[in-house]
Amino acid sequence: MIVAIALAIAVLIPLGVLFFIYKRNFYKTGAFNMVLLSFGIGAVAYFTAFSINRYILLGFNLVTGGQLTRIVAPWEEEILKAILFIFLLREVKNLSQTIDWAIYGFCIGMGFAVTENFEYVLTNQYAALSVAITRVISTNLMHASATALAGTAFGFSRSKAGIKKIFVILGGLVIAGLLH
Repeated sequence: MIVAIALAIAVLIPLGVLFFIYKRNFYKTGAFNMVLLSFGIGAVAYFTAFSINRYILLGFNLVTGGQLTRIVAPWEEEILKAILFIFLLREVKNLSQTIDWAIYGFCIGMGFAVTENFEYVLTNQYAALSVAITRVISTNLMHASATALAGTAFGFSRSKAGIKKIFVILGGLVIAGLLH
């Protein structure tokens, strides 16, 4: 029963944040279906990162679990989430406002974090409630904020050309990775 309550907390509070974004209509040129798509993309990024991390740990055996968590995963996860911005940049031409990219980045990060919450709650059932609460007020916000920063860089890069565009995007990714 405690695990079910913990999972509900780990899912419903972040979904409440998405509902708040929907009700406040923070995005300017986008649409709520893009918020939902971004959330789903975050979940896909989580499963991709999880698979890569398992391969790094079990296949290559080059790093310890702690090294993977502290050094490899932050950069890998932010790059995976950012790859999805590249898709959005190419496919969605009418997103001219940087705030939209920040919102979609926030939602991608939240989708990643909510999916990751399942792993942490289910593998720490003895402390499921405290894990869920801690993750909702810390890790979820970190993932969402880091990817929102990368999203802001991608949105801002739309007004740049050439090497400036690349530097803006790379700068956003570095800041996101450092925050992570």
